[in-house]
Amino acid sequence: MPDGLVQSVFVNEQFQTYSRIDERFYYTLKTVKDRLFRDKDVYNPTDRTQTLKLIQKDNAKNYQLI
Repeated sequence: MPDGLVQSVFVNEQFQTYSRIDERFYYTLKTVKDRLFRDKDVYNPTDRTQTLKLIQKDNAKNYQLI
């Protein structure tokens, strides 16, 4: 499982707005999962040139999410 910062970046990138909180949760997780199927790279939200994957082991952690 990736660390909290990486998870927060995923959720921030893919956050869905619905009136019901259970729908927000479901559709946000669904879009995070879809995003991970397309691309597993995670970039610093304040500097898009800097990756948040610091070591090779982080790749394995991101694969565990799907």
